[in-house]
Amino acid sequence: MPVVGIADAVVLLEAGRLDGRAVAVGGYYFQTYPSCPAPDRHLAPLEGWCRIVGFADDVEAARLCRPYGDNGLQCSALGNGGPLDPFMMAETSGGDEVLPSAELDPTPVVFIGHASDPRSWQCLDVDVCSSKLLVDRVAWSDGREVAISAPESWDYESFSALTPRMTLDVAAAAAGVSDGLLTGAVFRARDISSIDPRLNLVGDDLIWVLRSLVDDSSTQAPADQSRAAIVSLVDDSTERVLAIRDLAVGDGFRPARLWVQSTRPTRDGNEPDENHPFFRVTSEDGHAVHESRVSGGLRGTARLLTYGPDPPLLLAAGTYTVSWWLASDGDSTPPTPACSMEYTMAAGDDVTAEAAFPSVNECTTSTLAAPTPGNGR
Repeated sequence: MPVVGIADAVVLLEAGRLDGRAVAVGGYYFQTYPSCPAPDRHLAPLEGWCRIVGFADDVEAARLCRPYGDNGLQCSALGNGGPLDPFMMAETSGGDEVLPSAELDPTPVVFIGHASDPRSWQCLDVDVCSSKLLVDRVAWSDGREVAISAPESWDYESFSALTPRMTLDVAAAAAGVSDGLLTGAVFRARDISSIDPRLNLVGDDLIWVLRSLVDDSSTQAPADQSRAAIVSLVDDSTERVLAIRDLAVGDGFRPARLWVQSTRPTRDGNEPDENHPFFRVTSEDGHAVHESRVSGGLRGTARLLTYGPDPPLLLAAGTYTVSWWLASDGDSTPPTPACSMEYTMAAGDDVTAEAAFPSVNECTTSTLAAPTPGNGR
């Protein structure tokens, strides 16, 4: 791929040529994370907070922090990543090559990334998140080429590293995308929606998420500097290809968004016991669409704890059943019957489903307005 400067990449971004399309962009990059209080609302993966990021064609423009006093730093911008605002994600290949260091000099880099990622739809402001550059691969850093590699993946509920059977090369070969591979990483099936929220799976099976370029030269002008890309899911145990999707969501993409949260009385301002709320969403035919712990952030008052809302599920129009229950992390099997509600969603709907647990054996359900920048949730 040809490497373009940031100014040229911004032209492509504003023309919609990075919407689910990959571009190689070179510049100077700097990032560091100061100490900041956690936000008291839903925070989507592409809503950066407490991050100091510089990405510019000129090294001095990316130099956001300078020594201050004996041991301090003085930084000129918070959350300033320039017009593209690059984000390193859990699946980014080579992301550890540009981790924050004690040095204050921005690093010369070449990123391969895309904009208008499906995760933009989990943000309170979809348009703002759509302009972020999600880095698929760090291709070059500080004078050397960076090989494609699978980043280490984790099960964040057990805080343990995942150990796939396949290597990245084998997974790419199984999907038939070895030549155009950009990045690949393995995740629990239940966590795939945090990487591509259009793909909802359940269970603990290990699944590879691969992004790769496709040859669209026959339909694009020779001078086009961006390339179309696809997303492939491969089962780690069987090498079976589960899904192939265009990385671009398309102009007609209008998902229903379902936010899920729950509440419980506190015990002296703390969680009342070791149990946590879990939830499951099933479609009208009984197919499980998603199941996980309600873990989008815990906040509350002296009398009431609110769990979530999680980043929203993106759903096709239809009727769904949302079920909640309380359980420990070691035994999250839902009881029969669980606390449930049924909701019919149309394209573009945006709603929060809530379960209130006055006690372990009591539950009431309701629907609330979706979070917005205005209501602060």
